[in-house]
Amino acid sequence: MRPSTETPLLALAAHLDLLDGFLPRLITQIDRDPHSPTYGSCDRGFWMYRLHDFDSGVLQQASLTLAALVSLAEGGAFEGAKNLDAADAPYWRALALAVNRRNVRLLQAGGGYFDEYYPGERSFPATVFGAYSTLKSALLLGQREIVDHPGLLRTAEALVVRQPSPAANQDIAAAAFLALYGQARDWRRAAVVRTVDRLIRNADGTVRCIEYGGVDLGYATVSLNFLAAMVADDSHDAKDVMLQLGRFVGEFVSPQGRLGGEFPSRATAYFLPFGAVVASGADAALAARLGRLEPAAGCAHLDDRYLMHYCLPSIACAALRLFEHGSPRAAETAAAPASWRVVDYRDRGLLAVRRDGDDPRALFIGLNKGGTLQAETATGTLIDCGWRVTRGDETYATCVLDGTPKFEVHTPTDGDVVVTVTAPFARYRTLVASAPKTVILRTIRVLGPTFNTYFKSRLIQNAVPLPGVTLHRRIRLDRQNDRLEIEDRIDGLQPGDLLTPAPAASLRLVPSAKFYQRGEAAAFLRAAEAERETTVKRGFALATLRSAGADEP
Repeated sequence: MRPSTETPLLALAAHLDLLDGFLPRLITQIDRDPHSPTYGSCDRGFWMYRLHDFDSGVLQQASLTLAALVSLAEGGAFEGAKNLDAADAPYWRALALAVNRRNVRLLQAGGGYFDEYYPGERSFPATVFGAYSTLKSALLLGQREIVDHPGLLRTAEALVVRQPSPAANQDIAAAAFLALYGQARDWRRAAVVRTVDRLIRNADGTVRCIEYGGVDLGYATVSLNFLAAMVADDSHDAKDVMLQLGRFVGEFVSPQGRLGGEFPSRATAYFLPFGAVVASGADAALAARLGRLEPAAGCAHLDDRYLMHYCLPSIACAALRLFEHGSPRAAETAAAPASWRVVDYRDRGLLAVRRDGDDPRALFIGLNKGGTLQAETATGTLIDCGWRVTRGDETYATCVLDGTPKFEVHTPTDGDVVVTVTAPFARYRTLVASAPKTVILRTIRVLGPTFNTYFKSRLIQNAVPLPGVTLHRRIRLDRQNDRLEIEDRIDGLQPGDLLTPAPAASLRLVPSAKFYQRGEAAAFLRAAEAERETTVKRGFALATLRSAGADEP
């Protein structure tokens, strides 16, 4: 065994440092004036800047962060901190109550739902994330008036009949709320168990992890977060699916302690730490993999929306878990000659080829996203997102989720790993906000849930192909010589088509994507090259990769 302090994710100090630095930003999001009509709103764009006329419910999760801070303060965890002062715990407690009182009133008025992007939306993700944070924080702080409020009851009644959706992370968050609510109020326990099982497991008992047609790593950590919440709350038997998902995620932790990118389904590049901490405590071998995640790297590039509503509650709960239970110990791995191994998840559209040890290497490939790939060492990252074709006013890309992917994977025990992918060019539709559209949405707000379905179909689920244009990609990893080669051929172009290498930016609408990624600068610069060829071969010695990328002459 080795001390857990060697694994960044499992060190309490790493999470406390983040909380200490981010506390002023968190408090700034909240209307803290007790005489304000919007007291307890966490949507600064609403209560401060008047940019819109309602609270975006997905932002109303601050109460869980505040509740965890109160528990940490009462345990004496903040010695030496700059901003975290245990004497402020009563203030945090009062703010959490203000947020939660506002939340349950909003839920009651909205028929058990929060809105997120427009009035009348009845947003499923905003509701499940916000409702869990409200309920969990109320239980931590002994706020029985919140637990028993009709607003949370209406949410539970709406969710207990819920069927699985295309977004597993949202379903599993709904399951965590239902399980905790059923436990806290001894409410419809048999119905809750049936719904929770339906939302977290496939028919064969495996964990649900598909996000609108494919597996995404950032969203997988959201699912892991809420599976771990059920384990930590002891509200539902979710340990087996938590460990299944944790082992999958652990195989895609990069040599630099990062997770995700353009190659998985929804191109997210962040992670929630709480689930990884709890899963690591249940499996020392898993702790050795997940423990390499760098908490600061997972949130340094996020805006306030994602840092404050998704990540900070998870960071705070991870800190509280580590403080109360101690840091899990990672299994010590025996010293062995560095060797490549193949992690084959082709059934989920992903392939990883990695070499761990003192000089790590990793190659991640999106088999169902046109062979989009990320190669990484401890010092450099290469992102290759394939190609784009602009025809007239429309741009199509190969880095688009393919519902019927065509690929072959050749992975001999020794020798070259070869992957071939045949991919179409496709695009997602766009939608640009405007004043008339905003007025219309508010006028017909009663149809909000219907429009939600329409927007998802248009912007997320149904890509439009460019007929007759195809990418043939061959990826070869020479494990003996530590070398990567990418060979592309594009067929079917017409006169006037503009072919360009793709930057590291997905065409798909994913609010939690398009954050900064290491290696994106080189991908962008390559996309700006003047010379265009329909057959291109590139080679890289992985040892030469730097953060900006390094093409060999």
